Amino acid sequence: MCSIAGVTYQDSYNLVKSMLAIQKHRAPDGQGVYRDENITLGMGRLKILDLVSENLCPYIDESLVLSFNGEIYNFKQLKKELQILGYKFKTQSDTEVLALAWHKWGTKVFSKLNGMFAFAIYDKRINRLYLSRDIAGEKPLYYIQKNNKLYFASEAKALVKNLNLIKQVPEMYNATQHSLNETLFKDLFQVPSASFLEYDLKREKVIGIREYWSLKRKKINLKTHEEELDFLLKKSIKLRTNCDVDYGLYYSKGIDSSLISTYHNFKSKIYFNDQLNWKKDFLNNIKKIVYHLDFPVGSLSSYPLWKLAEKSKKKILKLFCQERGLMRYSVVMLDTCRFMHPGS
Repeated sequence: MCSIAGVTYQDSYNLVKSMLAIQKHRAPDGQGVYRDENITLGMGRLKILDLVSENLCPYIDESLVLSFNGEIYNFKQLKKELQILGYKFKTQSDTEVLALAWHKWGTKVFSKLNGMFAFAIYDKRINRLYLSRDIAGEKPLYYIQKNNKLYFASEAKALVKNLNLIKQVPEMYNATQHSLNETLFKDLFQVPSASFLEYDLKREKVIGIREYWSLKRKKINLKTHEEELDFLLKKSIKLRTNCDVDYGLYYSKGIDSSLISTYHNFKSKIYFNDQLNWKKDFLNNIKKIVYHLDFPVGSLSSYPLWKLAEKSKKKILKLFCQERGLMRYSVVMLDTCRFMHPGS
């Protein structure tokens, strides 16, 4: 889990640093800020892939600047494709692969990405800024237009605390499960899932928000559906266990996590015992939990996830797996700081 922060204004270094500081729990392994006459763009990093290379926080070259949160699971395949096309690589990271893939394909790159991600990419070639989120909206990205500037960050609190935003309750806001693009603050929005926002830095305006993916029906062969599910699970879990740090499984002993554990030998399985009395500890931690959530959610699972994260931190495990349901045929990689934020 990493952090994104930026403003479409040159003289915003201190503001962006403040936004990154508020999100420090997301990104303990370093931070950096880029700025020129058009933008100030920052990134905080939690190291998962390529623990040693420079120029990844944010990624900067002569044509692009990339602030990236997440993981591109198929980055090795994309890297091979780009190498065939003549691209040279200086790191072993998915960040560089994403940047050079954008350099080659621009917004067409979304059809090639398999991952969970949010990113801000400043394309100097056309003087445009792009903010995007993955298909499921796992990774958060908030933005607000104010005083002819675009402000954006991975967590709403980084914007709320720095811009003195006005509280509101939208008419259609569901207080038990925050899943809309509106928020509890006036003019503060999420970038929609499976979409990207395009901003013209010269004209200082949002050109539009485009959806790059939509759900389509898939025909399932009932004679081979078990083999297909088996293949998808194996492939999904193999992709998501490719990292350079220790990782484990959030293990509830339910159907999903038990199934996942049969496909991979996890060295660590972290379990929450719901038979114990957690009332006192819950009351002691609820304010911290709410702080990290940013907005209401329709589940009490945030507390056991908090406890799982505490256990993982003691084991010095930065990356964890958690089931997300069989319908998605996937394992979601979680780091120790991601535990409390919906779709972090």
